[in-house]
Amino acid sequence: MNLKSQQPTWSTETFKTNLINQLVNSTHAKVQNFSVQESKIIQQLADNLFVNSAESQPKTQPYDHQQKVYVKGAGLIQVGYNLDNHDQIAAVQLNGDFFSNLEPQQFEKALVGTPHQKSAVTTVLQQQLQQAPIVGMTAESLAELLF
Repeated sequence: MNLKSQQPTWSTETFKTNLINQLVNSTHAKVQNFSVQESKIIQQLADNLFVNSAESQPKTQPYDHQQKVYVKGAGLIQVGYNLDNHDQIAAVQLNGDFFSNLEPQQFEKALVGTPHQKSAVTTVLQQQLQQAPIVGMTAESLAELLF
């Protein structure tokens, strides 16, 4: 479960702060002292339940936007993505039968939070494709699948 969808404007740190406040308020404690172990558990909860990355999204989720294209020399490339209320990429998945040593999760994580503007998306894609090119694809041609 990713609670980011419930509170899209919060960061992981905001979630953690609110969780601590709720724990303190529910016990009516005057002082908050957590052991190292308790602090680790709170951080794990924040990291596991409130995530900004695309990795947290189930791979079987339906995407609001889906495009696929066959590119000669590259193969089939398919992109599914969702936008949040601020017109930023909220979830994205890239797959297909293209040749690359691209890490899909790293690629997806880099795009999450990017404004849904062609120039912003293209810049992120250029950075990702510099590290792991997709044979036959440019950042510009890949960005077209997101618009």
